[in-house]
Amino acid sequence: MSFAVVVEFDIKPDMSKQFKRRVTQQAADSLNREEGCEIFRVWSSADKPHQVYLYEVYSSKAAFDAHLNSRHFIEFDRDVADWVTSKKVGPWDAFLACTEHRKRTKHMSDDLWEVYAIKYAERNGRTRADSFLFDDDHASPHHMDYFVWVLKQGSRTILVDTCYDENEARSRGRPILRNPAQAIEALGLSPADIDTVIITHLHYDHAGGLDQFPNARFHLQESEMAYATGPCMCSGVMRMPFSASHVCQMVKHVYSGRVVFHSGDGFVADGVTVHHVGGHSRGLQAVRVKTATGYLCLASDAAHYYENFVAGKPFPIVVDLADMVSGFDTIQRLASRRELVIPGHDPLVTRSFQEHGTSGFVWRLDLPPLKPDFLQAGQV
Repeated sequence: MSFAVVVEFDIKPDMSKQFKRRVTQQAADSLNREEGCEIFRVWSSADKPHQVYLYEVYSSKAAFDAHLNSRHFIEFDRDVADWVTSKKVGPWDAFLACTEHRKRTKHMSDDLWEVYAIKYAERNGRTRADSFLFDDDHASPHHMDYFVWVLKQGSRTILVDTCYDENEARSRGRPILRNPAQAIEALGLSPADIDTVIITHLHYDHAGGLDQFPNARFHLQESEMAYATGPCMCSGVMRMPFSASHVCQMVKHVYSGRVVFHSGDGFVADGVTVHHVGGHSRGLQAVRVKTATGYLCLASDAAHYYENFVAGKPFPIVVDLADMVSGFDTIQRLASRRELVIPGHDPLVTRSFQEHGTSGFVWRLDLPPLKPDFLQAGQV
């Protein structure tokens, strides 16, 4: 039988913002690291922002006890101890009886995001051998699309990845259809509007044009920066997916104080977290986004195609094969449903989600897929 609790915190007024950020990270840690944690919701009082409530559901009382003894809970409890003036823990049924609280509360986790995919390039002279290791059909054509992603919530905008630019396109013989710095105008945005950029990894097609967003801070895994600037780059094979100019741009942003490093799971904004996956690149991270249809996972190159994770077929460019294969499970756990895992390069995305506007290159990902069963066998 499931075990549900409600926790009520009174927070020092000047520490309310810090507490909400930290408890949102704790919610993500509990859901991602504990098999027995089924639900972890956070909300605050509409008229008393210093009051914060947690609704937690565990598979059993034993699972809740394990939660209390977990390392991430102990660290959370230590971190917030000086911010809290009082804390009450009680059963969910007792909380439901308090209708005054129910009327006056407002979900802090109502931080729902709109998610858009912007297609900026395509490469059609590929075969299945370029996309899958150990695939019996290695000669059939297999097209690849290139995307960046935009997250919108009210006046807040987050860009996920920055594509590659015209110079890189010429040097690699892989032309782009449009520069995302201009393509975001289809969403009413300019590069100056972007204050947060998540870089899933530093490969050339995800981290070009870093100097086109003058007001942005960049979120990156520590391990990716170490990999892209370390001894592995002495090998031509290992550095092939990277561009030295892109990596140097990121180094300059580090020195100008515009890079936020993460080690493992990390908080970006309410409803947006990053999660280290590795595999394809040493510090590859996926992005988890809360939407009206559930938690969506922007897998980036943790899965180039749906077929990678649905059929368990690794992509040929790989640093650690074991991490890549285990990453297929990770990205599915991060999403509320498997169809809410968004691969990094699959043209099927453009046929499975609603096109946005009239540009012809933007799709809305936070709305339900056009065909909910599109991931059934034989369709990926």
